[in-house]
Amino acid sequence: MNSVWIYPWDLQDEGIANVLDRLQANNIQGLNVVVIYHSGMFFLPHNPKRKLYFPQPGALYFPPDKWYEQSAIKPPVSEFASKAFWDELREETLKRNMKLTAWSLALHNSFIGFNYPETNVVNAFGDRYPTALCPTNEALRDFLLHVYEDLAKNYGFDNILIESLEYMPFRHGYHHEVFGVPVNPLIDFFMSLSFSPGIYKKAAEQGIDLDKVRNFVKVKCEEAFNNPFSQQPTMSWEEIRNAADGQMGAYLDLRENLLADLMKEIKEVISANSKAMVSALDFGPLYGLGPSETSWQNGVNLEKHVPYLDQIH
Repeated sequence: MNSVWIYPWDLQDEGIANVLDRLQANNIQGLNVVVIYHSGMFFLPHNPKRKLYFPQPGALYFPPDKWYEQSAIKPPVSEFASKAFWDELREETLKRNMKLTAWSLALHNSFIGFNYPETNVVNAFGDRYPTALCPTNEALRDFLLHVYEDLAKNYGFDNILIESLEYMPFRHGYHHEVFGVPVNPLIDFFMSLSFSPGIYKKAAEQGIDLDKVRNFVKVKCEEAFNNPFSQQPTMSWEEIRNAADGQMGAYLDLRENLLADLMKEIKEVISANSKAMVSALDFGPLYGLGPSETSWQNGVNLEKHVPYLDQIH
C-alpha cells in the first residue's frame, strides 16, 4: 500500500475532499497524519492560504481528553487541533477505502524538553538535550500513555505509528547545529548516551556502576575533542560492550530494556482501547555505527520491540 506523510494544515488549508481525491488519483491508499510533532519550517508551494509555515514546537494536533487538565506535562494544543477535522477525515477516508494512520513522535519534543528540563537526556558532561527526552521520567511516561490512550479511544485510526521511541542521535533535532570539527560515529554515539538522574536510579537498582561508564565516555570524548584532526578513535561493538570493565554492556542492555518496556506499555494501552495496528519507525539503519546484532546505537533492539508491533517502517 502506498501512503503519504501529511500534516493537518495540508488537509485543512486545501480541503480534505480535494486532497484525498488528488492523492487517490495518484495511487495513494493511505495517509499518515501527524498528531504530535516537534518543530520545523515547511515550504508549501501549492497551498492556497500560505507558502511557509512554522508550527508551534511540540504541539498536539488533536484536542486532548480530560487527562490533559491533570497532566504534569502540557505541550501546546495547535490551532489545527479540531475534533470536527478528525471526524471528517475519518469519514472521508472510509468513503474512499483509504487507511488512516496517526503519526506521532514520542521522545523528540523541543517544547517539552525546554519547558520540563527534568525530562531531558543528560550527556556524560552534564549537558541537557532539550530535543531528546529520557524514557525514565515518570511524568513523561504518563503523558505519552495518556496521548496513546486518547488516540486509540477517540479517533478510530487504522494504525498508530510511533516515531522517535529511541535515544535521539547527537546530530539531530535542533536548528543551525554547529560542529566545526570532525565528529566520527563512535563519538556521535558516546555523546548521545544519557546519564540522567532517572537512568542513574535504574542503574543503581541493577547494580550497574554508571559512574565508571560515564568516566570512560568522558575520557574517550575528550581525547577526540583535543585532537579533532588526527585519526579519530574507533571501537567494535564487542569492544564497546566490554568497556568500563563490562559495565558499558550492562548499561546498554538497561537502555534497550527501558525503551522496550515503554513500547510494551504503549501497545497495551492502545490495544485496550482500539483495534488499531501499532507500528514503529526504525531509523537505526541510518546511524554510523551500524547494527549490533538486532540492536542499534539509538537503544532500539528490534528483537525486544517486535512482540509489541504489527509493522516496522
